[in-house]
Amino acid sequence: MLNQRSYRTAASAAIIGGGLLLGGCLISSSSNEEVRGRPIAYETFTTMEPDVTSEEEMLGLLGPPTRTVAASDDGLIYVYEYESRRTSSGSVLLIFSGSSSKVSKQIAYVLVRDGLVVRHWLDEAH
Repeated sequence: MLNQRSYRTAASAAIIGGGLLLGGCLISSSSNEEVRGRPIAYETFTTMEPDVTSEEEMLGLLGPPTRTVAASDDGLIYVYEYESRRTSSGSVLLIFSGSSSKVSKQIAYVLVRDGLVVRHWLDEAH
């Protein structure tokens, strides 16, 4: 039969040992971000003037496009695509857990004809 002092010592050891074993598992979290392309600031994009800004100036301002598409009217559409995907998750005591995901997309289009920017527009989704 255990006396009261031995019982307290055994209980304390069990609590401390259990705390040490679970200490690394109490709270955990992780996050990740994947980025494709680069965003184009609205202010930068709007500095281009239709029928004034040259194709060369536009490329100097925005850099190389993700892709180009031939337009039906002998023009060329420069397409700039950007996507950011952030995911995070966490748990407490391996009992409660949660996760979240956020995706931001931007596609910028620039129509060029005869060496001049004719039209430009942005599509954004957050």
